Amino acid sequence: MKKIYVFLIALSVSVLLIGCNNSSNSIPKNTSNSQAQADWPVYDIETLIEKSDVVAFVERDKTEKKQGKGPSATLSTLKVTDLLYGSAPESIILDHTIDSVVEPGKSYLLFLNKKGDYYYLTDGNSLIPENDKMYQVSIPGIEGKYDKDQLTEKVEDESK
Repeated sequence: MKKIYVFLIALSVSVLLIGCNNSSNSIPKNTSNSQAQADWPVYDIETLIEKSDVVAFVERDKTEKKQGKGPSATLSTLKVTDLLYGSAPESIILDHTIDSVVEPGKSYLLFLNKKGDYYYLTDGNSLIPENDKMYQVSIPGIEGKYDKDQLTEKVEDESK
């Protein structure tokens, strides 16, 4: 009888040790980067323009929390400074779930879809911030670093 107890204890300890050892392998490593991490599609430049209603350089005027049912969202009122594709009023409202997706005082190139009164990012590369008067682009087909004039030319060439 003692042999059975010893065997069961040894078996239990073995199972616990094996289980603990394997569980550390199931934790994914942190692979985060500055790119979008949602389940958004990522289009090449031709498809992105084709699927967008508006492509524009914008600056943020104000941001407010959207109240209502469903997940929380943020509404950012944006001033359209240069319209490259499509048509849009001088001021548009971007509906997004991330609080500070657009920061005050910065310029952005946005690829947008319009649904009702609001605009939404078209894909995971649809928001390109200006940093030191340059735009770092990750869109397949026009990857690179551009100033505003160069990026305008690239997008306009692709939208023809």
